[in-house]
Amino acid sequence: MRRADLLIRTADPEDLEAISAIENECIPDPWSEKALKYDLVENQNSRYVVAELDDVVVGFVGAWLIDYEAEINNVAVLPDVRHLGIGKMLVQGALALLESCGAQAVSLEVRETNYSAITMYKHLGFEQAAVRKGYYRDNNEDALIMRRIGNPEADMMPGMES
Repeated sequence: MRRADLLIRTADPEDLEAISAIENECIPDPWSEKALKYDLVENQNSRYVVAELDDVVVGFVGAWLIDYEAEINNVAVLPDVRHLGIGKMLVQGALALLESCGAQAVSLEVRETNYSAITMYKHLGFEQAAVRKGYYRDNNEDALIMRRIGNPEADMMPGMES
């Protein structure tokens, strides 16, 4: 994959079908298309970023922003393009968007066994803040709550398209 083939951009309503398909393929307890549509189209507090590879949406990040606090709700990348750095670029794009909208702190939950994601989040300035016991309904796995305050990488994604 050449980096030039990848575009990280703000999602628009036309991305709903692709986001829903990725959600259903990648997330064990996926949001319904109706919930995703509300979040993407109507929820004034939500922000979505997608990754396009050769004009095909291959991943997304969904987040909520309320006042100066943001929460990343969903991070998903199609299995056949994982481990190419797309997830990291998506999260960087989401962080840049959230911070440009005034977020001063960002939190998320991650499965305690998702070691590669935990490592990525730590590299992006997140720290473990707490544990939610039995958070994931599909297997009762604990979630690590990770939090990032401020912007440790001030020039993270210059020139991100919207």
